[in-house]
Amino acid sequence: MERAELVFIAAPTWLVKPVVKFAQLLIDQNDHLSIRFFILIMKLPSDTTIDNYIESKGRICL
Repeated sequence: MERAELVFIAAPTWLVKPVVKFAQLLIDQNDHLSIRFFILIMKLPSDTTIDNYIESKGRICL
């Protein structure tokens, strides 16, 4: 079966972690779902904290 993709668009950094946790709950319940994040924030190129957190979640990607 083909996998459906859900897209989240996040703006402020303080909302990213709860939204990623919600996305993780969704994909834990459905094997045919993958999630992609678009984060609309200004950050320093050397700040990879949020990127690393999201990429550590399996089927969730940036």
